[in-house]
Amino acid sequence: ELSRGGLVTASPGPGGGYRLARQPHEISLNDVVQLFERESESFCPFGPKWCGNNEPCPLHDSILAMRQIAQNFLKNTTFAIFLAKPPRRK
Repeated sequence: ELSRGGLVTASPGPGGGYRLARQPHEISLNDVVQLFERESESFCPFGPKWCGNNEPCPLHDSILAMRQIAQNFLKNTTFAIFLAKPPRRK
């Protein structure tokens, strides 16, 4: 899927493997997530027929805010983060 999505290239054979198809700072985590996840129209814990047909559920605004935070994180975090040196553990 990553290859079909244009995120990696493959080289066959004993010395082969996978490489990023673009620079790490050009690939976001969201690019990967979009290949595997289908976005649901409703995350309402009361089911899809609640928020769309009645007053929003008590969790509606909080769930939308959390989704927006997660989407921003995925869109703004690139593979370049993996190039940074991790902090040393003591």
